[in-house]
Amino acid sequence: MGFELVNACLNETNDTIKTLYNNILSLDINQFEEKLISTIEFVGEIIKPITRFKGNKRGSNKILHSKYQIMSMISTTFKERYDVDNNCLVRSTWKESKALLRKNMIQHYVCDIIESEWNDGGTSKIHKAAKPNKYINPISALRWETVLDSYFEKSYMRQESKKIANPSKEDIVILNCIHLPLFTAMDQLSLDTFDIEHIATKDQMKYKINNCKGSGLPISSIANLCYLPETVNRSKKDKTFYQDKNYLKHINLSEIETKYSFTEENDLEWLDLQYLEGDFEVLKDYYFSYLKRRFKKQKEMFYKAFNIESVNFDDIEEEELKKDVKSESPILNNYPNNEIDTSIKSPSSFHNQCVKSINNVLNISLHKVNRRLYASEDDEIGVIVSVSKSYKQGNRNKYWFSYHPHFRDDLEKYKNKYIAFGCGSEKNILLISLADIESKKIRINHTSKDNRIYWHIVFYQDQNNKWTWLLSKPELEEIDITGKLL
Repeated sequence: MGFELVNACLNETNDTIKTLYNNILSLDINQFEEKLISTIEFVGEIIKPITRFKGNKRGSNKILHSKYQIMSMISTTFKERYDVDNNCLVRSTWKESKALLRKNMIQHYVCDIIESEWNDGGTSKIHKAAKPNKYINPISALRWETVLDSYFEKSYMRQESKKIANPSKEDIVILNCIHLPLFTAMDQLSLDTFDIEHIATKDQMKYKINNCKGSGLPISSIANLCYLPETVNRSKKDKTFYQDKNYLKHINLSEIETKYSFTEENDLEWLDLQYLEGDFEVLKDYYFSYLKRRFKKQKEMFYKAFNIESVNFDDIEEEELKKDVKSESPILNNYPNNEIDTSIKSPSSFHNQCVKSINNVLNISLHKVNRRLYASEDDEIGVIVSVSKSYKQGNRNKYWFSYHPHFRDDLEKYKNKYIAFGCGSEKNILLISLADIESKKIRINHTSKDNRIYWHIVFYQDQNNKWTWLLSKPELEEIDITGKLL
């Protein structure tokens, strides 16, 4: 390493290492050593916010970089600082270069680790990085977007159901960057320790995947990781920090959400659902949707830490929205790869299309009261409109909805009360009376937490367009509701 580093500081190629002794003989070796050590210390100070970040360390600092990466940073800085052809005198341009390196080198350090730039090859890359010195130039916001998204998408290939990968050095670097402005001096210097926690916990995810007979999910994805104070974290075991009531007594949930997890409670409501054999695609959709939302927040925090102006992808997202109809329920939100009619532009548009179909079929005129509620002009008829995407289960389509108590409250003033379930598109609408739904509540699964309750309604559509409603209690039964289809 000594020969490689000194050669990289003094020469332009690795081939010259065989004559390095001649270069050394022409130098004041003591002065050279002092300048080299000074350069090493300069680089060390630049990357110290990442390398010395407390994180989940319990002892000595974990080395996050390869030897060739750090030698590249040292040698290119040495050449930027000293004129090796002129007895290693300080260059006249060093003041300007020094300011640029302080600003940009740490970003290259992080970017190269995330991209695994130095995992392969070594000495040839060291000299290539110096011509020109890449560490002086800033990394564009678009490049960061590509680098981070590419790293995130790699995790999609993982199929973890039993053995879960430990956090990688790339994960640790990203988490350290995100928390740079969030950890106080007390956090960094106190005796308190931190864990890298899976927000959707490993044990719960493994159990649900097994229950669904699924192939596996990327449980170890960076979007499912966060730092948490160790003090009480391990007491909750396989529960999330929203599920463990005892844990909630000992922590400030608002601080956990804003400083560590960047989540809200409804981001994890899908974990409270019961998944049975055949429901793996539903679980997968929920999980990937959660990962996508959280990684977007992680990127925002990452950009904030480095004062990077995030890329505006509003136009792209608008195009994606045409393919992505989102459910009314907070637990049915932000689905990727929607299978419904791509002419539907948004959830509100989907609702409007459903209302238009209801008006045409029933020859009535419903007007909008609020986001979900529609009513006739004489207030005789009230209709709550709820929508769901279509899931494949075997040779049938499956649709999931949530029924909330406030639906009943919203419909109370109307003589004729209905829930209209838009199943995949406005072409498939089930119109079911509120009384019918209320009478079935005792036979369907529900989620109850923190004085809130909602019921899970599941419909099936077979290849012959027969529609059934799944009732779960006291035993599983499907009842024919084809007659409810408009």
